[in-house]
Amino acid sequence: MKYRNTVCASFVMAAGLIASTTYATPNPATDEEVKTKLKGLYIIQLKDPSAIDNAMATADIPSRGVPASQARYNAQSETNRSYVAQLHAKQRAFISSSSLPEPVYQYGHTFNGVTVKLTDKQLEALKNHPDVLHIWPDEMLTLDTANTPQFLNLTTPSGLHDTGTLGEDVVVGIVDSGINPNHPSFDGTGYSAFGADQGWNGSCDINTDNTFACNNKLIGAKYFNAGISAALANAGLNFADYEVFSPRDIDGHGSHVAGTAAGNALSNSIVNGQDAGAARGMAPRARVAAYKACWDFVIGGDTRGSCFSSDTSAAIEAAVADGVDVINYSISGSTEFLMTSPAVAFLSATNGGVFVATSAGNDGPGAGTVGMPVPWVTNVGASSYDGTVPAQGVQINSGSLSGTTLIAAEASFTPAMSGLPDLTQDIAASLPVEGCSAFTNPADIAGKIALVSRGSCGFTTKIANAEAAGATGVIVYNNQPGGAPFAMGGTISPAPTIPAFMVGNTDGLALAADLTGGQNVNVTFSASLQTQSSVTGNIMANFSSRGPSLADADLLVPDITAPGLQILAANVTGDTFQYLQGTSMSSPHIAGIAALIKEQHPSWSPAAMRSAIMTTARQNVLKEDGSTPGDSLDFGSGHVVPNAAVSPGFIYDANQFDYAGFVCGKDDEVVFIENFMNNTTGIAGICGILPDFGYLPGSNFNHPSIAVSELGLPEAAIRYATDVTGSESTYTANVVAPTGVDVTVQVFVDGAWVTTNSMTIPADDTVAYRLLLAQNQQAVWDQYAFGSITWSNGTNSVYSPIVVEPVEPPAIDIAAEMVDSFSSANHRIIMPVQFYYDGEIYAQSHGMQEPQQLPGQATQDPDQSFDESDTGLGIHDFQLPASTKAIRFTLQNAQLSDVNADLDLFLFECTGEDSCEEIDSSTTATSNEVITLVQPKSIDDGVSYRVYVHAWNAGSSGVTDYPLNVYQVDTDNGNMRTLIRRAARNGRTASMYMLFRNLAAGKNYLGGVSLVDQDGTDIGFTLIDLSSQ
Repeated sequence: MKYRNTVCASFVMAAGLIASTTYATPNPATDEEVKTKLKGLYIIQLKDPSAIDNAMATADIPSRGVPASQARYNAQSETNRSYVAQLHAKQRAFISSSSLPEPVYQYGHTFNGVTVKLTDKQLEALKNHPDVLHIWPDEMLTLDTANTPQFLNLTTPSGLHDTGTLGEDVVVGIVDSGINPNHPSFDGTGYSAFGADQGWNGSCDINTDNTFACNNKLIGAKYFNAGISAALANAGLNFADYEVFSPRDIDGHGSHVAGTAAGNALSNSIVNGQDAGAARGMAPRARVAAYKACWDFVIGGDTRGSCFSSDTSAAIEAAVADGVDVINYSISGSTEFLMTSPAVAFLSATNGGVFVATSAGNDGPGAGTVGMPVPWVTNVGASSYDGTVPAQGVQINSGSLSGTTLIAAEASFTPAMSGLPDLTQDIAASLPVEGCSAFTNPADIAGKIALVSRGSCGFTTKIANAEAAGATGVIVYNNQPGGAPFAMGGTISPAPTIPAFMVGNTDGLALAADLTGGQNVNVTFSASLQTQSSVTGNIMANFSSRGPSLADADLLVPDITAPGLQILAANVTGDTFQYLQGTSMSSPHIAGIAALIKEQHPSWSPAAMRSAIMTTARQNVLKEDGSTPGDSLDFGSGHVVPNAAVSPGFIYDANQFDYAGFVCGKDDEVVFIENFMNNTTGIAGICGILPDFGYLPGSNFNHPSIAVSELGLPEAAIRYATDVTGSESTYTANVVAPTGVDVTVQVFVDGAWVTTNSMTIPADDTVAYRLLLAQNQQAVWDQYAFGSITWSNGTNSVYSPIVVEPVEPPAIDIAAEMVDSFSSANHRIIMPVQFYYDGEIYAQSHGMQEPQQLPGQATQDPDQSFDESDTGLGIHDFQLPASTKAIRFTLQNAQLSDVNADLDLFLFECTGEDSCEEIDSSTTATSNEVITLVQPKSIDDGVSYRVYVHAWNAGSSGVTDYPLNVYQVDTDNGNMRTLIRRAARNGRTASMYMLFRNLAAGKNYLGGVSLVDQDGTDIGFTLIDLSSQ
């Protein structure tokens, strides 16, 4: 028997850091051009379980609702070390037997697999290799305080920092662009040694960077560039000449993220020569380990900063093996798929006890833009905080803003004004406005300060083009409505010789309007121009990605929001700091807060920590306009409240079976998770088994938030609450029902569901409750409605948002297909029909039809990879009348000229002679193949269908004859009668009787029943499949 694997493309959204840039020079390559150039590497997952999965392997599925502690994975145990060595040996044997090149990476702890360069032919061959579980292309990903500890009340009296919870000896791993080891945020003074006795197995891999040193704060640092190196070599490209092949940060992103999560508590911080006040990370006494997996390279004169999934997966693997407690991953992720290679690595990491925080992405405020929407990581959006920050200024000497000093941010790659004389000059607007190509008005620009809009290209490109046109300085204005200025980043050679500042959107548009109106505008740049920038808190960032999840809308994302605007943290140069913004900056807030929780509750699972963060959140956050109340698609459960998160009352826990059950609900990833869990647990077909143990997909996943997409008929959402106080407690539910939805609370008591708003949880025990959700007359279809449930016991308030999307309910509820067998010429089936309307109902029979057998022949495909242009295919074309209710195509092993052959079916929909698109396939490990279309399109719609029969294995002769069985369900064939009571009553169930006659022994039949209401409107269809016993 062969096993078919699929190559799953991890579609990646651009979720780059808002305050950094893609460093560009003229004529930059597009992202798609870069990705095309760098293709060729693949991540292959093999079938044996990873070391974490092996350590957790069990054939016993615990019943849902039974409290269970989560053991921490120990990468250095003799058993696990030996197992990883065995995996690596098997991987090398696989590489050798498959004649593959030397692997770029071998994984073992979080992921059993390799990264390797493949030709197209090798890729096709490996899809069907019996040892291969899955293959992903190596993807190019992108990187996505002074006042925030105070804003979060960490430093106020009775706050966690004030009372001594500082993340002491918790290890935070940062998978990013590296770290600045010389920054005071990571100084090891005052820290004791930290090593194997504390469970730390990491090292400081400096390569030839002899000035890089770890210490007792920065306890580990590694770098991973084998993936991008292989990709660049394959494409004939090079790293940026300023890159350093060590963990040292060149970009600044990684240092800033690390400082936000776990930077030391410092009394002052210097930004552009000014003291910005005290600075500290969320967990200032946590240890830091840096894993550099993001690098700059050059393509077509354009310098790009990117992270390859092979390198990030290796970094995750190393972080878990080293013994980190928390991982921050401020890197983009797929919006549509759950089981990408980094997500699979994080699933194992989570199962091994490591908390993972990820950035939601910077593609907001549009809906459905959240990356990495999986329930085993904590997905973080970005919002603002209250406070003031010191800022540089640009003085306006004439024009409508004359006499004002605009808040401005100096570029990081241009000469600092502190080393330049004051510059006073008129300004002129660039053409083109965004300055992404050579200026077409150099005569207007020469000797003046150029005014340029942000957008479409890197900041280095804009400044280089302005200088080439003769500008003496540059003002770039933010192009985002209401957008604030920030420090423009980038690296370019040769370096610019003119200064550049960014101003806010409102100020920039005012300057542009003055110039358009013919006014002369004169400005001054000076290091002495200083001002204060006020920041208003609790407003969602315009860029922060929003829900719902495109992968599964029954999971609410993001999970939480945290500060991500104007965040002060470590810079890449010396001991300076910088302000950056992006969900990259909000995610490490949560990573650091998780470290605080870990210090107080070292035995809590990652799910317990996530639950505590989410259920104690507050919801007083506004949308990006600063006035409209935000909703759960903006911020998930709300804004993090770290002081409350260490004492949540009860939590919603989850284990590997919960996560598997969730993925089982996504039809296009069921095969993957079933094979993944079969290798992990030895349990085959786990998606059909888990519901019996209470592990349910979609809205029933035990998540701290509650989301129900497409609520047509009433549904129930079950949750399991586990006490973490150590004492029995009774909670009372306060429900705010979403508009148009009725919510009923039921608690599982003594073996039965009881309608009540009271729930008693014994000490350290788990109790189940469920919400019954049903539409009412106020429901607005196809729009999300928001509510909540809060359980309170007088001390704790445990909050969960309720997000529901009502849709038009069906008129009836009937089975989509009825499969039965018969033993006599006459047969009867009784089927229930549930009504959701008042009126009349009529049934019409279609069938029963025997198959028409169309002869054909398929020849062996040499590469065993289907393509519609292959020779030797069986081809069958169909044009269907509008009366066709269903059509089914089947192959049967027993009907082939060679019963050992393996033929597959591929169905295409065609709208013209040469315009056909694949819409379905059946590729089992035998020739027993089935494709069914219900309510197909007809020739009246200008549509026809083409079926290809492909010989993956044509048998010993290389040619196999077959009949294609075609069942066309159309008119009544006279051998079926359907009876149902005419009156339809909302809420009632009726029995529908299907009576069959003249059925022939040994035959298979296909038919159906259409149901219409009193107006003749189709309201339901059931396919009937009958086979002879």
